[in-house]
Amino acid sequence: MSEKNRAATVARHLEKSRENNEYATPYDLISSNLRTQNSKARATAVDLLVREFSLHPFDAETVARSAADLSQLKDATRTPHSRRYGQYEISFIEVDVVTWRILPSLENIRFEGERAWKSGHALRYGTPINAQPVLGLKHSDPDFVLRTLRAQTKTIWEKNPHSRSIPMRGIETPGLLSIARLSLGDNEKIGVLDATDGFSRTVGAQRGSGIDIDEVLFDLQRDATENKLRNELISLRDSGEAALESEAGEVAAARLRSSIMPRAQIIVGYRKIGLGSGDSQPPFDEVRRSLVGHIHLEPPLPFADSTENALKARIALEAVHTENMMPPVAGLSAEKVLSLLKSEIDEGAPTTGDTLIGGLHADEVLLLSQEALISPLDQKRTRVVNAAIHSLTGKKPQKPERSALAADTAMRVNRIALGQDLDPAFKGRRSTMQRVLAAPTLKHARLTRRPILEIRDAALSKLREQRDNFEDVGKEVSADAAELGVLGLYGLVEGVMSLKDGEARPLLIRSNTRINGEYMPEPQQIIEKMVTTETGLQQLAQVVLDVRGSRAPRRLIDGEIAGTDSTEDWKLLDTDDLYRYKTNWTGSHIDPSSDPHVARDLYRRQLVEGTASLKAIADHLKRIELPDGSNLIEKEGLALENEEWTILDDLAFELKTWNRTADRVAPTVAPHVEENDDEDEYDEEFLDDEDVA
Repeated sequence: MSEKNRAATVARHLEKSRENNEYATPYDLISSNLRTQNSKARATAVDLLVREFSLHPFDAETVARSAADLSQLKDATRTPHSRRYGQYEISFIEVDVVTWRILPSLENIRFEGERAWKSGHALRYGTPINAQPVLGLKHSDPDFVLRTLRAQTKTIWEKNPHSRSIPMRGIETPGLLSIARLSLGDNEKIGVLDATDGFSRTVGAQRGSGIDIDEVLFDLQRDATENKLRNELISLRDSGEAALESEAGEVAAARLRSSIMPRAQIIVGYRKIGLGSGDSQPPFDEVRRSLVGHIHLEPPLPFADSTENALKARIALEAVHTENMMPPVAGLSAEKVLSLLKSEIDEGAPTTGDTLIGGLHADEVLLLSQEALISPLDQKRTRVVNAAIHSLTGKKPQKPERSALAADTAMRVNRIALGQDLDPAFKGRRSTMQRVLAAPTLKHARLTRRPILEIRDAALSKLREQRDNFEDVGKEVSADAAELGVLGLYGLVEGVMSLKDGEARPLLIRSNTRINGEYMPEPQQIIEKMVTTETGLQQLAQVVLDVRGSRAPRRLIDGEIAGTDSTEDWKLLDTDDLYRYKTNWTGSHIDPSSDPHVARDLYRRQLVEGTASLKAIADHLKRIELPDGSNLIEKEGLALENEEWTILDDLAFELKTWNRTADRVAPTVAPHVEENDDEDEYDEEFLDDEDVA
């Protein structure tokens, strides 16, 4: 990029920065430490970094080239600092860093939810050298890396007012940076500092200095180009041009303000606290994710729940694997189980709903996820999961939170394997499964991978033994019945969503609606009845068989056995059939016309889901790109008929009117909690001793 174009770019971004910032920080306070570098002084700094922190010379060179002033770097190297983040202690040096050497992180936490849905294609750091504080990434397609970073930095610049303030204010709070080594296509190895904490600040600084991602990764990796930029900025500062009250002077000042991250904290060492003498340190990429989560989730920030769940689950699963506590699965190594639950196995993805990557059925993945993340009867594994999440949030997770993570993980893994996207009703189905998994009923469930009818027979046998034994007054469900319950739960909630001949809606749903003054049964109550009755166990087995066979579940009549040929008058299972398993519920068949308030709430639910679906369509449209990387909708727009506009306008007016009416008469007709609303309050019946201790 030429000098003229860079100035024009800065001028454009400076206008955006002025919208919310009247005061400009004096540029000389920030850029005063910017110095040129010569090869001899840099070599001395590299030797010192290698000697003090045992860094590889390549990575030490990355740090040295990033320093604004090599003398300051040498002093900082001799006086490192340390700080604790949850279960990790890091060592770092504080030094002014030039912002064109910082890469907006490839694993920015804000986009963790999106990465979690990209299976093995998401950009993920690894650790090139064991026990070294260095990140590594190898990717064959540099253009993909550039497109991803351009899209993410554009989103942050447009939506984050703090990022847009940098050209006027400079970076006021230092970021936490990690040494990173990249291998992109046929290019030489690239050394940069990853913005581990400081993504938005880096984006704002690079906008304010006219630097783009291409230059960070390629052009400015060359000494000659970088030295030319340093000299140019030093000239702007020392000549007084940036002090002039002119457009050119304001642009020069913005470039100088944006060129330095003062007192940046570069990680040069780490350790996990509490490891035994023979235990090895975890790889740095896992440590980095824990650090980022700890910084951003404590105190909580308004991240999307998909982002929080994906990050917490990933950190917890990696911790369980590190402690060698992954649930054993016949035919799969612990590494394969971890990769499966992180949805990072690409080979052999199915084209139907029958089996999943690794040979597991989709319903078995839910059971595996329950064992790994909820661990009702494995206190050691529970402590590992709790400790990992506690290091992120500062709070010990209760069982319902772990249940949400387990449901979210299994649903996401299976939908990715089937090529399905996150849909508007995903949260509601996850909430349904969470409620069932959090209840103590299915706590004995273990993945055995036996044939379904064999599991059913064992469950029926033990149920009859318990019923016939007058001395047995316990209420615990056998491990066989619990296993069938979890497998059937998946089929009733998520499995039916992928059936071609189904209606693409869950059969088991949450509801706080009342019929004749009595609440409709909740999912955990229905499943409890099903796993404790012979007819219920037969029906669960039939659901699993049908869903695995890509068929809508058949309703069994009393006395009918799962797996047998259906009669001529067979019917599909529906939600009302499940309500009848709660035998003390008197609501019977739901007829919306019998209660206008029930009808209103049911239609309201459809309206909420439809609105969410419409927004999802609009969001997908916004993300369509042309081959040159530009946004199609922004460039060419979207034509709609006048009739469509009229319908949308009329609906918006009606909805506003209805909402104002509801506000006037509230709370007498306040809407019921929808099935896709997650609960924050946990009932006591869902908390085991290990959760409340």
